[in-house]
Amino acid sequence: MAQNDLANPIGRPLDRVDGPLKVTGRAKYAFEYAAQGEAAYGFIVSAVIGKGRVAGVDVRDAERAPGVLLVLTQDNAPPQTPWGPVDLPDRFARAEPALDTDEVRYFGFPVAFVVAESFEQARAAAALVRLRYTTEPAEYDLRAAGPGAEIPGKIDGGAAPDTAVGDFESAFAAALVKIDLAYTTPYQHSAPMEPHASMAFWEGGRRAPAKVLRERSTFRPRMCASSPAISAAASATNCRITSTQRWRRSARACCAGR
Repeated sequence: MAQNDLANPIGRPLDRVDGPLKVTGRAKYAFEYAAQGEAAYGFIVSAVIGKGRVAGVDVRDAERAPGVLLVLTQDNAPPQTPWGPVDLPDRFARAEPALDTDEVRYFGFPVAFVVAESFEQARAAAALVRLRYTTEPAEYDLRAAGPGAEIPGKIDGGAAPDTAVGDFESAFAAALVKIDLAYTTPYQHSAPMEPHASMAFWEGGRRAPAKVLRERSTFRPRMCASSPAISAAASATNCRITSTQRWRRSARACCAGR
């Protein structure tokens, strides 16, 4: 079946092969593989500004916190491939390095990563990471910034960025009942069933297969390969899609095997 067919399941007699497992509580998510052995847990420290730069970071209290194994920042993060390329046909397969710059690109941008013996210890230590920022001007009101927005030539799959069906203005003006409201949504909504988690295993002193959660399995090995600057062939061998859900950031929030 072609990819386009897979992307349009409505009206098709498709079996949900994972359905019985999920509705009976037997589906195994990526995070549950932590029970296979002793694991270390990572917690992302997120930026509290929308745009700017990290002017300074103090991890001394975090490093001394109970159970902490490692605190990563831009100063000690491993080499990574720069972000991009911007013209990649599949935008989700781009390299997405973390902690490779002092730039803060958006609110919640990862600025540090704490690894500890337990999730609770990692979370508590993350609160002890002290950061100083320099802020930069930015646009935070989507509606106000709308007139200056640029229309892309195309969006995912090559589709046109804007579509129009019928004559909305005339139909709305002639309608007997009108509802004209603006709705906003949170930046992270509750669609996924699965908690954010990714796992990496080490066996015999070398990295073994990683288990990540993703909605689509085709591009995740490519992103796993491109971001930490390892070969695509190695990623294809060492990246395993454990379960299928959404959101890019989940692959960066690691539950690291130890």
